[in-house]
Amino acid sequence: MSWLLALDGELRLRGMRGRDRARIVLELADHIECDPGSEERLGDPAKLAAIFVDELVTAKSRRAAFDVFTALAATALVLAVSQAGLGQFGYPGFNGPLGRVLVWPALFCVVLAPQVALVCGTLGALRAFRCRGATVLPAAEVGLITCRARLGLAAGAAVTFGVALSLAEAWQRLPAAWLGLAGGLGAVAVAALVSWRWLRVKPWRLGVLTSLLAAVLMTALEARVEHSLAEGLQRGLIEGLAAGLGFALLGRAIGAHAPRPRRVGLPSG
Repeated sequence: MSWLLALDGELRLRGMRGRDRARIVLELADHIECDPGSEERLGDPAKLAAIFVDELVTAKSRRAAFDVFTALAATALVLAVSQAGLGQFGYPGFNGPLGRVLVWPALFCVVLAPQVALVCGTLGALRAFRCRGATVLPAAEVGLITCRARLGLAAGAAVTFGVALSLAEAWQRLPAAWLGLAGGLGAVAVAALVSWRWLRVKPWRLGVLTSLLAAVLMTALEARVEHSLAEGLQRGLIEGLAAGLGFALLGRAIGAHAPRPRRVGLPSG
C-alpha cells in the first residue's frame, strides 16, 4: 500500500470526509510528485492524519462560533424590525382556536429564544476569540465552543420561526412594502443561519432555499395586495417553481454553482 493510500485510510478512520480529506490528499500527492521520496520526511501517516484532523476540528469549531455570532446579529435585526412594525401597525391577537395554539410557541420564540441566542452566541464567539492563537485545542474546549454555537444556532432558528408566526398572524394589517422589507431581511437571516458554506457544498440546496423564499415572499405580498390568501398562494407557487426551474437551467451558466471537481485516483503502490 502506498503512503498516500495509508494517509487517506487514516483520515477516514478519524472521521474526515468529503472535500477536506480529498484536498489534503491531493495537495500531498502534488507535493510528492514534485519531490519524490518526501514521504519519509512527512512521517508516519497515522500521526500526520491525527494532526490534520485536530487542526481542522479546531479551525472549524472556531469559525463556526464566529459564523453563528454573525448570523445571530442578522437575526436580531430581523426581530427588531418585525417588532417595530408590529408595534406600529398592531401586534397579532392570535384569535381563534388555531391562534390560541400558536400564541405559546410564538411567545417562546420571540421572548425566550432571543435571550438564549444572545447568551450562547456571545459566549461561544468570546471563547473562540480567546483561543484564536491556538493551532490545536483540547477536545473539551472544542466541544464547549461547538455546543455553544449549536445552541445559539438553534435559538436563532426559533427566533425566525417566531417572527414568521407573528407576521403570518398579522399580515393583513401590514403594508406590502413593510412585508417585503421584513421578508427580505428574514431571507438574509435564514441564509446566514444555514451557512453559505453548507449551501455551496451542495448547490441544489441553494436552489431549493431560494425557490422556497421566493414562494413565501410572493405569497405574502400578493395576499396582502389582493386581500386573498388563495391568490397569494397561487402566485407564490408559480414564483417558486419559476425560481427553481431557472436555477436548474441557468445555475451553472451564471456561476451559481460550478461543475463537480474531477476525481483523481491514488496510486496503489
